[in-house]
Amino acid sequence: DGDMAEFTRLSEISVCIVDALIRCNFMASMKGLLKNLGIGQGFCREPFLSFNDAELKPIIKEFTAIKEKYNMIHVELFNKLCK
Repeated sequence: DGDMAEFTRLSEISVCIVDALIRCNFMASMKGLLKNLGIGQGFCREPFLSFNDAELKPIIKEFTAIKEKYNMIHVELFNKLCK
């Protein structure tokens, strides 16, 4: 049961992350987040738009909420993005 509970918890977190990315323009959010992590992937090509730092605030806010809800304090990804 312990493994199933952890599986369920991790699945719920991954769904929250994907949902947040979709709500905030998946392609632009992913490229912007990767850039903030030091993994530059260039700009989005048309028909997609690239985000500047201000436009990334909604996705970072959503990631911060996920970090807090699931107590993800030891996950490097969240610690780097949610300062």
